[in-house]
Amino acid sequence: MNLNHARVVLRPRSVQEIGDLTLRFVGAHWGLFLRLLSPFLGVCWAGTWALRRAFGGGWLAPWFLAVVVSYVSLGYFTLVASELLFQSPARVRRARLGRRALRVLPKRLILDVWRWLQIFLGSLVVVLIPRMTATTLYAPEALLLEGAPLAGAHRRAAALARFHHGRCFGLFLGSILLAGLVMLMAEMLGRSILEDVLQLGRPLGELSDGGSYFAFTGLLLACPYVACLRFLGYIDLRTRKEGWDIQLRFKAWREEQTEVGEPPDRIAQQEAADARPRDRLPARHLAGQDVGQDSRDATPLPVAKVLR
Repeated sequence: MNLNHARVVLRPRSVQEIGDLTLRFVGAHWGLFLRLLSPFLGVCWAGTWALRRAFGGGWLAPWFLAVVVSYVSLGYFTLVASELLFQSPARVRRARLGRRALRVLPKRLILDVWRWLQIFLGSLVVVLIPRMTATTLYAPEALLLEGAPLAGAHRRAAALARFHHGRCFGLFLGSILLAGLVMLMAEMLGRSILEDVLQLGRPLGELSDGGSYFAFTGLLLACPYVACLRFLGYIDLRTRKEGWDIQLRFKAWREEQTEVGEPPDRIAQQEAADARPRDRLPARHLAGQDVGQDSRDATPLPVAKVLR
């Protein structure tokens, strides 16, 4: 990962800025996301048709299928977003990311069952709901992107969310509300086209009757945005708490020095010199404090002109 190749400027952002950046990030790669989403839509529609025929036209089994397909796609699009942060869409390794998402799926399922059990137990005491939700919010990202084990992913998520429970809970609520809003918009738009424009009635179901193909389509259409929103929120916390942008700048500088033939011993000496002032930082990081603003005032390396 080289900061010079970053397609998003890494800096601390508010929740509103993260939402706006996510919209622009998804919009900049909408063609790729639609192509990657099409197999999930095909599985959902074909499965819905088959399940309705098998179960006498009920919607319970199709809803279960739609939720499962959406859940799988969230993990996949999280990995895609991580690639798009430093790669052009043409260089995204789609098949490899798909295999990786499927390989991690069982662990992710176990982790999320444990997460939602904790949230349910926290809901017994209402004031604990935001805290329990926030401390487990980024456990899937830690599992998918950092390769953390199950217990380690939970601890990692809790460490990232420490002293940032409000913004984490806000992103969680925003993602849930957004998925519901997109689903309702897809239902209304699809029904309007079929009933008012084409005069075909309601052959694809209606949400008020239990479910519809348009509602499932809207749920899946929201998945790329929700995955990118969570991913950029995760990156924001890493930038705030760990100075991830500073680490990447130093890595980019080291790669540049290596390319121009800088002696390895000189690089090691400079690395040790740069590390000495930061020896005092871990205690602050473990305490959950943000990296000081003075550490970000240095002139940044050139960054690809993309999303700021």
